[in-house]
Amino acid sequence: MLTRRQHLLLTYLRERVGEAGEAPSFAEMAVAMGLGSKGGIHRLLLALEERGYIRRLARRARAIEVLPHDARAFAVLPVAARLVAEVLEGRAACSVEAAHPGWSARARALLAAQGGATATPARR
Repeated sequence: MLTRRQHLLLTYLRERVGEAGEAPSFAEMAVAMGLGSKGGIHRLLLALEERGYIRRLARRARAIEVLPHDARAFAVLPVAARLVAEVLEGRAACSVEAAHPGWSARARALLAAQGGATATPARR
């Protein structure tokens, strides 16, 4: 679920990318949203990216891609939560480490405590 400002920014991005073919600058987004700083836009964009509504390319100006609704279907639910749901439903047949190498020991222990998943030590 998005906050009001996140929803407004997402709508603005969809319109601007559709019209101009490129995303607006941080300054343009700040003006459109009525914010006094680009830092506020940065936080809103991070939230949209974490929720799977947009994708940003590092170190490139205006590199924001608004993802279609279908592309974000699984991005909304984090990988860990999906895996826990599968473990609870008895569908997880592989080890946590095999599915997600590098996960922290705590994440593996939490999943193993739910039953069904094996916790193998992380390789570094």
